[in-house]
Amino acid sequence: MKEEKVVKIKIGGFKKTLLQVVLWIFLGILVLRGVLLTIHPVNTAELKNYVDAELKKQAEQQKNSMSASTFAENALRVFFEYNGNNDEYKGRMQDYFSKSVLVSASRETITRVNDVRSVNENVKDNLIIVDCKVITENNHPYRPMVVVSPGTSQSPSPSSSVDKNKKSSSPSVSPSPKQDSTDQMNEQNEFYIRVYVSVKDGKYLIENYPTFINDPIKSSESTIIESEGDKIESGNEFSEIQESTNSFLKTYCEGSKADLSFFFTSSEQGINSLAGRYIFKGIEKFELMKNNGKYYVTVTYKTDNSSLGFVMQSMKIIFIKKDGKYMVEKVDF
Repeated sequence: MKEEKVVKIKIGGFKKTLLQVVLWIFLGILVLRGVLLTIHPVNTAELKNYVDAELKKQAEQQKNSMSASTFAENALRVFFEYNGNNDEYKGRMQDYFSKSVLVSASRETITRVNDVRSVNENVKDNLIIVDCKVITENNHPYRPMVVVSPGTSQSPSPSSSVDKNKKSSSPSVSPSPKQDSTDQMNEQNEFYIRVYVSVKDGKYLIENYPTFINDPIKSSESTIIESEGDKIESGNEFSEIQESTNSFLKTYCEGSKADLSFFFTSSEQGINSLAGRYIFKGIEKFELMKNNGKYYVTVTYKTDNSSLGFVMQSMKIIFIKKDGKYMVEKVDF
């Protein structure tokens, strides 16, 4: 019987070399890993503690975000609900806003809040940024309908700030006085507004006026500006940056997005303007600090709207000097 020949298939030189290289790389990785583990052994206890801490931090941030959105909604109801009595108005505001806000808090236009809903939240350390959609009715003798009553079981606990660990439900509804057929609000106003909710000692507090925005801004795009550096209270820098801030705010309220883009160091940093829906009525408070060639502005200003009337606003801005002009590098939303 004829013996069958075994046919041997030879691997080409290139393929054989490639396989050898891959094999040696794999073996090298195994050896290197073993050496590293010998030098720096993995501490499973430390790894577990790290993972647990991160999970706890994320859970706390999610909890803060959920609670802060309700707090912001209630605060905005208080901020816009106005019956013509500024003393009563400030009394309700003190359970949500800091004393620095209460000093100049006042309204003139009778306003009823129909609805407030948070549409975007972003947690950044001890500050939660909440964007809300608000619907109000205006320009008619006041008819209380939805009024937050701090101190009841349906609202956050009464204090200068509210305990973040206590649950808060929808604001209570105050009884309406006797109404006749003509008792109807005659204009509805719908807008977006941004609120910065601080977490201090386990409690919530709003330390600046809410700011009108064109539309909700993605969380990834939102920024927080911390004022730092040497305080400037007079001189050419002070007056020139104050004038630049005045022009920027006027354009933000009344101009177009294209107009506003000229103020920024880069066109990509531009934001949507309010496109004339609010009239800029001037700066009420201006603070300036300088650090490493950058100018940090904290400004309180007044706007006017045909429906809402006069409303105070706050904003933080970073300016830098470029080509002899003060340009906006960042705003706080």
